[in-house]
Amino acid sequence: MGRPPATRLVRGAARAVFSAHIAGERPERQALECFNDALAAAPGERELAWSAAGPRLAVRERPGTRMGAVLAQLAEDGADLLTGSSAAKLSARGAQGCTSLYIRSHAARRWCSDRCGNRVRAARHYADRERSTK
Repeated sequence: MGRPPATRLVRGAARAVFSAHIAGERPERQALECFNDALAAAPGERELAWSAAGPRLAVRERPGTRMGAVLAQLAEDGADLLTGSSAAKLSARGAQGCTSLYIRSHAARRWCSDRCGNRVRAARHYADRERSTK
């Protein structure tokens, strides 16, 4: 069996980097390198250009593949998330078995979706009911 597709590698690296952030830890070197490799694969570099009209953000093109551009954009969005104002709100699962990561939009939010929250409440209800019948 060959190596996993690049999208799976970057997704796994992003998950490892995000999970390390949530846990307050440093990500594994290999995950961080994979994430940074995806960032470096961008077919363009952002730079500040200055003209008579003033500053503007420009992109200096360089050779690259479409897949590299897609992976670089995903990695860049992830890097922006980790270094932006929402980084402290990044959270992991609320329901048992949920593998989703999400941004807490409210301090009381503890799950990624209403469906996930409903599973938590239903499990709690059935556990309480089971205890009360014993």
